[in-house]
Amino acid sequence: MALERVMAVAGLTMKESARKKVAIGMMVCSILMTLALGLVARAMQANESSEMGLAFAVQGLLRLVATFIWVMAIFISVTAIPPELERRTTYTLFAKPLDRWEYVLGKYVGCCALLAANVIAIAAIVALMLGREDPTLTVALMKNLATFFISYSALIALALALTLVLPMAVAAMVSLGLYFLSSVYGFGLQVAQTPRLPHWARALGAGVYHIGRLVTPRVNWLNTDRPFYEVSGHTQLEAALCVMAYSVAVLALGTLAFSRREL
Repeated sequence: MALERVMAVAGLTMKESARKKVAIGMMVCSILMTLALGLVARAMQANESSEMGLAFAVQGLLRLVATFIWVMAIFISVTAIPPELERRTTYTLFAKPLDRWEYVLGKYVGCCALLAANVIAIAAIVALMLGREDPTLTVALMKNLATFFISYSALIALALALTLVLPMAVAAMVSLGLYFLSSVYGFGLQVAQTPRLPHWARALGAGVYHIGRLVTPRVNWLNTDRPFYEVSGHTQLEAALCVMAYSVAVLALGTLAFSRREL
């Protein structure tokens, strides 16, 4: 069955990615920073520090955790397919009853599963360290982690799709550029609507805004604390569905291009 073949590729992808030193390093660093986050939060609560000070400390550490997670996500996704194409191991795979879309989907599922394992480990640490002392903070951190997973799953889809048509290094840079553009393209609208700016600057801002809305995963619709976010008026569920729909679309386009590629 197609599902069995997809899951077989996903399992192999997880095993291969889990053996890569960079992926392991990023996972370990994210877990260590989560432990630090929990210790800082507990220490500041014990010393009755201000809520604002606690919020700044937790937010800063959470951003470090998020950085390690997205580095891991981009690394495992851009190295999932190109090495196999270079080694020509795909010839053996496609000689069996395995379609290319099953191969790409299996790679995506495997990368997302490894990302999910990292996020679940972090969530478990947060729950153990802060669950009893501060349930409100724990729930807020869980929501942030869920948001990170959804947004980084779109980054994985984008990177995977681009590696099917571009060299690995170029795919990594373009996918990161598009991903982070989706966080700041709303700033282009602010520039375009500022009358005191020159015409060319406003035109450039409008171009950045419209390009961002067209080609990026719009992770700015998710409820995170990054600057220059566009106020979308969408619920978290609608925002999550939009990001997931983008993932499906870019994977479909990448698979279509891959299916016409000669190996």
